[in-house]
Parts: sequence; C-alpha cells; structure tokens
Amino acid sequence: MDKVKDFLFAEILVLEEFDFTLAPINLILIGLCVLFYFVSRSLLKKSLYKLREKSDKLAQKQDTIYRLGKQLFFILSIGLGVESLGVNNDHIHFGSLLQLKLTGEYNGFQLSVYHILLAIIAFFTTRVLLNLFKLYLHRTFEKRDWVDEGKEYTVFQLVKYATYTILIISLVRSTGVKMDLLIASATALFLAVGLGLQGIFADYVSGIILLFEGTVKVGDVIRLDSINSVARVEVINIRTSKVKSREGESIIIPNSLLTSDAVVNWTHQDKLTRCGITVSVAYGSDTRQVESILIESTKVYKDLSKRRPPVVFLKDFGDSGLLFELHFWAEKSFQAEKAQSDIRFEIDDQFRKHGIEIPFPQRVIHKV
Repeated sequence: MDKVKDFLFAEILVLEEFDFTLAPINLILIGLCVLFYFVSRSLLKKSLYKLREKSDKLAQKQDTIYRLGKQLFFILSIGLGVESLGVNNDHIHFGSLLQLKLTGEYNGFQLSVYHILLAIIAFFTTRVLLNLFKLYLHRTFEKRDWVDEGKEYTVFQLVKYATYTILIISLVRSTGVKMDLLIASATALFLAVGLGLQGIFADYVSGIILLFEGTVKVGDVIRLDSINSVARVEVINIRTSKVKSREGESIIIPNSLLTSDAVVNWTHQDKLTRCGITVSVAYGSDTRQVESILIESTKVYKDLSKRRPPVVFLKDFGDSGLLFELHFWAEKSFQAEKAQSDIRFEIDDQFRKHGIEIPFPQRVIHKV
C-alpha cells in the first residue's frame, strides 16, 4: 500500500519557479476529468436521441440542448481539472487560477483569468436565458391571433441584441476600460473607414429598419427583382437576411436590397393570397354545372380559406370554347403551385365523370 502511495505522489515534474509539482495522481485525475467530459457528452446525446423519438417538439430543439449541455460539461471538466492539479499542490486551486493576471495594468485596465471565465459564464447563462425567453414568448404569443410569426421573431431579435449589447458593455467595464474613451475611439474608427464600407453600413442600418418597421417579416412570402424568384423569409439578421425559394434554395440577401428595391410582399397585410386557374370547356356545356364543379374541386386543397369563398367567372367566349376563370384564396401561398396542380387534377377527373369536354384548337387545311 505504501508503495502504491509513493508511486502516486512521486514527483515527475517540478517547477521551482512556480512552486508546482506534477505527480502521477495529477495525471490520473486529469484523465478522469477528460473521460467525464466525453462520457457525459455521449450519454446526453443518446438520451436526447431516445427522447426525440417520443416528442417531435424536442427533435426541433435537440441541437440547441446538446450544444448547451456540451458547453456546461466542458466548464465543469475544466473546473475539476484545475482542482485535480491542486492535489499535492496546496497553493493551486480554482480561486488562485481566477487571480492569475494575463496582462499588466495600463490606465486602469487589467485582464485576468477571472475576466475570461466571467465572460464565458455570462455568455453561456445569457444564451440559456434567451432560449427560455424565446420559449415563453412563443407560448404567450401563440394564443393571440394578432401576433404572427414575424412579429414574434422581431420582438425576440430586438431583445437579444439589446441584451448582448448591455452584456458586452458590462464585461468591458469590468476590466477597467473607460467607456467614454472606447466610444470616442470607435467613433473615430467608424468615420475613418465609413467611406470605404458604405455598403456594409447601409446593410446594418437596413437590418435595424426591417426589425422596427416590419415591412418584411420572418414568414412573409416575397418576390424580389434581384433574385427573380418567389421566396419565403426564414431569418432576418442585422446585416443579411436568408430566404428560401420554392426550389428549396437558401438565398442570402443584403438587407439594403429589402429596403431600397421594390419588394412584392404577398403576405404583408394578410396571410391570404389569391390564386387563379383558367380552363376552357366546349360550347354547349351546362355553364352552371361547370361553375359548381370548379367550386367543389377547390375542396381538395386543405388550406383553402374559409373566410373568402372561391368564385368562378365566365371570362370570355373563345375561338374553341367557353373560357372560365376560377379564383380561390390560399392560406399557405408559398405552396400555391402545388395547390393549383391538385385542383387541376380534380377538375379533370370531375369533367370526365360528368362528360364535360375540354376543347382544343382545330385547324382545317384546304388543298389548293
């Protein structure tokens, strides 16, 4: 037993300048801390995978929970690792590590390990609190019809930016930096590079305008000339926004384009969008029966608006047949093309069942 004890506490590295001794027991404890980190991370991942099969809501938040848990285990492992170095070294402990100075003092400014750790814990805690606030915000706003996805996103983004701004200012002040000097330096820097970075500054200002003004919000379906496509807004950040086209492509757009160019917002005032289908029937068909079939065919679309019923117009007397136009209002305008296709299939089936013909142009060729 004494031999084992002598081995565990045998000096394998001695730094007299720092009064530090490294023994096998320190290496073993550090190895256990590393093992604790990887095992804990693996168990968390397996637990989340099992719970995900039981809950669809958890599946959407699995990555966020895993990242937060991994960061927490990392901080715990670092703390345990420092304490393990204190074995056989009484003066080394977590408190002594916090007091370690990383820079000299200059005009009241001094950086230590305490400031670094404080920043990590502060950002980690803020992120957890913001995620909890986002969950609370969603549960509160989902009961109110007048609050849509875009307004909820805007409120959260403004709170997040304000929180991180206050946090960064507080952390900088904790190091002894004088904020008036920092603000003056930053202002001079912005003026110096402003001419060369006008486009980037315009994007930042446009991002703030979008968040406050709300002309384009998350969830809106827009058409922008610069991308020549219909897309749904997924994310609005300070400098850029991300939209997703109907083809599934993610497009990154500078915010200045959304405030300076003409943007067609299909869902700005109302989430409903009118869609149209044109169809021609042979002369002699029962027009009222055609009208009834067209209206009934829209019921195959599950997101058909209940507030605005579909309408049918006898548009014109064409060269080959009677031209009808069906208008209906879609709840999910981003999928309007799929809705139009499904309704056309249903119209074709119903026309076949009721013997209504869709004419085609006929040409008579005379031999001379």
